[in-house]
Amino acid sequence: MGIKNKFPPFIKSKLACQCVTGTQTPLLTLMLRRNRQAKFLLSAIVLLIFFSVAIAVFSQEKSLTQYPVLNEENSAQADAEKKMGFADFLTIYHSYSQTKIEDERLKEAGSELQEKIDTDRNKIIELEKRMNSGILSEKEMGNLSKEVEELKTQITENIQKFNLKIDSDRRQTIDKLIEDLKVKLSNYGKEQGYAMIFDKNELIFSDTRLDITQEIIDYINKNKNE
Repeated sequence: MGIKNKFPPFIKSKLACQCVTGTQTPLLTLMLRRNRQAKFLLSAIVLLIFFSVAIAVFSQEKSLTQYPVLNEENSAQADAEKKMGFADFLTIYHSYSQTKIEDERLKEAGSELQEKIDTDRNKIIELEKRMNSGILSEKEMGNLSKEVEELKTQITENIQKFNLKIDSDRRQTIDKLIEDLKVKLSNYGKEQGYAMIFDKNELIFSDTRLDITQEIIDYINKNKNE
């Protein structure tokens, strides 16, 4: 709204005179001050909008820098991280070259005991033949009978001791072999880019194309010293 619509005629004449003479009334001063304040407020609003837009653009650029768009390389890496397979751990255990070596060691220990038992049993057979010959005195029969019983007791004790020893040895050997296989399987998974490898015996269903049992067997037996 202009000045001529806002003030009566006598005020407008007075204001015109004052403008010509260079003097200002309090009313005119107030109007000019309000006009400057309005311009300052408008400038402040424009600056505020400018800085808001600038901050929004900067935040978007920073976000794009931290989380880049998934390109072909990143997509391939993501696919590799999803790579999964399964294997028959029991078959791997028995196919492991070190397992076979330990099995042979335990068999040798059992063979040594069996040889000793066979020797004692042959002695018992010979003694029993002499006892049944009918030419021995009662004293000789008593001595042979006592010797036979001692040999039988010795055989039983040797078998019991061997079983306890071999069971403890077998448990320790199995635990060691399993720990070795876990390390080798972990290395295989990392080298081949697998995210997960499951035990076949724990699966309800899986695509047979994901079975990597033989690949793992070839790997652990190829890298015996790792």
